Amino acid sequence: MMGIDGKSKERSPDRKLKRFFIGGFLVIFLLSCAAIFIIEYQMASFARREIQTNEQRVVRLENQLLSRDISLILGDLQYLQHTYEAMLPDPAQHSEIGRHWMEFSQHRGIYDQIRYIDSQGDEIIRINFDGEQARAVEASALQNKRDRYYFTETAKLPAGVIYASPLDLNMENGVVEQPLKPVIRFAVPLFQNEYEFSGILILNHLTGEVLSNFKALAETGNGFVALLNYDGYWLSCGNPDNEWAFMYDDRKDLTFGDVYPKEWGLIRKGPGQIITDNGMFTYMPVSLDHLFLHGTSGAEDVRIAAADRKWFIVSVVPADSEHAYAFSQDPLFIARDILVKNRYQFLWTGLLSGLIGFIVFLNRRQYYKVKYFSEHDPLTGLINRRAGYEALKDVLREGEAGKNPVSLCFIDINGLKQVNDLLGHDLGDELILTVSGVMSRMVRKADQVIRLGGDEFMIVFGDAAAAEAEEIWSRIVEKFEEINRSEDRPYLVSASHGIVERKDRRSAEMDELIRLADEKMYREKIENKKGLSVIKKRDGNQWKH
Repeated sequence: MMGIDGKSKERSPDRKLKRFFIGGFLVIFLLSCAAIFIIEYQMASFARREIQTNEQRVVRLENQLLSRDISLILGDLQYLQHTYEAMLPDPAQHSEIGRHWMEFSQHRGIYDQIRYIDSQGDEIIRINFDGEQARAVEASALQNKRDRYYFTETAKLPAGVIYASPLDLNMENGVVEQPLKPVIRFAVPLFQNEYEFSGILILNHLTGEVLSNFKALAETGNGFVALLNYDGYWLSCGNPDNEWAFMYDDRKDLTFGDVYPKEWGLIRKGPGQIITDNGMFTYMPVSLDHLFLHGTSGAEDVRIAAADRKWFIVSVVPADSEHAYAFSQDPLFIARDILVKNRYQFLWTGLLSGLIGFIVFLNRRQYYKVKYFSEHDPLTGLINRRAGYEALKDVLREGEAGKNPVSLCFIDINGLKQVNDLLGHDLGDELILTVSGVMSRMVRKADQVIRLGGDEFMIVFGDAAAAEAEEIWSRIVEKFEEINRSEDRPYLVSASHGIVERKDRRSAEMDELIRLADEKMYREKIENKKGLSVIKKRDGNQWKH
C-alpha cells in the first residue's frame, strides 16, 4: 500500500499541473480567441464603413470632375455659333474665319477638330490640333461627311438644339486612329435666313485628358473605378483591355453586364451601394443632359440631344481583394478567418499587438484620407466652407473666453467670370490659385484662409482687431499689384474685401459677422467695378492694361 500510496502521491501533482496547464491554456486561449474575435469583428465593421464611405466619395468626386471638364465645351460652341453663323455661308469669309479658328484652337488646346460642314456634308473649314499646333486643312484634303452619324443627326435638329455624340474613338477613313484618341463631338445646326439649313458647326473634344484625370482620381479608391456608357461598355476601367470594346467587331460582347450581370441590372436602376458575392459595388448614373449643362452660363436656354442617355460611374472592390474580409456578414466565416490569420499570435503576443496596430494604422490612414478630401477644396487645398465655418466657431469661442478681438474678412475675386468666359477656365483656375496662394503666404500662422466656393474666400483673423487685419490685407493687395507689374498675364489680379470685427459678446454671432463682412465687400466691389477692367489688351508680345 505504501508503495501504491507513494506512487499515488508522486503522480497527483503531475495530474494537477497538467489539468491546471490545460485548463489555464484553454481559458487563455478561449479568452484570447474571444478578444481577438471581438476586436477583429469590430475592425471589419469599421473597415467596411470606411471602404463604403471612401468609395462613395470617389464616385461623387468623379462625377464632379466630369461635370467640370466637359460642361466648358458648350460655352465654346455657343460662342463660335453666335460669332460666325451669319458669316459661314459666305465663301469670301472662310479664309478669315479659318485664321480666327486656328487662334481659338491653339489657345484652348482641347479640340482635335473644329469644322464647318455645309448642307451637302462637305467639309468647308477644318482646323486640326495635334496637341501642340493648330493647322488649317488644305481644301484638297477635306472630306465629305454626309453619311457620318454626327452629320445626319445634327441636320435633323431645330435651331437652338446641340447634338452630343457618344464618347468613342476617332476614326479616319473607316479605321480607328492610332494612338487611340477618345473624342466627344458637339455639333449645332446652322441656318441662313432663320429657316434655310446651311450646315453644321462641330467641335471634336479631346477627351483623353478627362479620362486620364478620371483614372488618377480612381487610384484613391480601394478597388477600381469604371466609367460605362449606356450599353455597359467600358470607357475607362482598371483593365485597358476591356475599354472601347464596342469599337471592334470581335469584342462587342465584352461589357460590364457580361462580367457582372446581376449587379448591372441594379446599377441601371439608380444610385446606390451593394455587397454581393462578387464584392462591393458603389454606383451613380450620370444624366448626360445634366452633365453637359452643369455650370454652363444660360443653361436654361440650351437643349441637348445626347446620343448616350446616361453614363454610369461604378466603383468595384472585388470579393477576392485584400478587403474581402470586410464584406462578410457571417460570424463563423469571420471567426474562421481570424483563427487562420492569427494562429501564431497566441504564442507571440507581441506579433498580435503589432498586427492589430498595423491594421488600425491602415484604417486610420484611410480615414484621414477621406477626412482630408471632405474638409479641403480640391483646387486650392484650402479648407472648404463646412470646415471653415467650424474653425470660425472655434475662434469665436476662444476669443470670447479670452476677451480677445476677432476679425473676419470676406473676399471676392474681381472679374473671375470675365476671365472664365473670355480667356477660358484654365486661366480662371490660375487666377483662383494665384489669389489663394498670395493670401495663404501673407497672413499670419494663426489666421485661416477659407475657400467658400467659386470666387469667394474668407480670412479669419484670430486675436486681431480690424485695423491690424486691414494692414495684413494691404500687404496682400501690394502683392497682387506686384504680380500685375512683374508678370505678363492677360488679366489683372485683384479682389474686393470687407473686414468686420467682433468686439463684444452681443456681436459674436457667426452668421451676423459673415453678413456684415459680405455687405462691406459688396459695397467695395460695386465701387471697383466702376473703373476696373480685368481683361488686358494685347500689345505686340505683351498684355497691356
